[in-house]
Amino acid sequence: MQSFEDSTDMIQFGIYVPQNQLLIGFISLHSIEWNNQIASMAIGIGEAEYRKNGYGSEAIQLLLNYAFHELNLHKVELDVISNNDTAIYCYKKNGFETEGVAKEAILRDNQRFDKLYMGVLAKDWRMSKFV
Repeated sequence: MQSFEDSTDMIQFGIYVPQNQLLIGFISLHSIEWNNQIASMAIGIGEAEYRKNGYGSEAIQLLLNYAFHELNLHKVELDVISNNDTAIYCYKKNGFETEGVAKEAILRDNQRFDKLYMGVLAKDWRMSKFV
């Protein structure tokens, strides 16, 4: 991962394939509330061929380690569309838990989907197998 365009409420990294340093996506902490020690996470891997290869999980673990150990954050949260099973599985595998649902909050292709709110607390992440 490589950081770029840092600001006071956002930190963004590129996700690269280690073998050839090809940029395949990004991961970020945004909407950082320093006073509350909370940030939102976003991740995207562009081409489908690079998904489901562990790049996302590795990036999430590196980001959470950075968030909790270097930035001293208390919580990292995110939201995800309910039909994105691959992302939800990845988030849960990396310690996130569903905290809430906004019913039918997203409209895609004339279909309504729920928006899931997920989060992970530093203390839970540190006690888990993810550290």
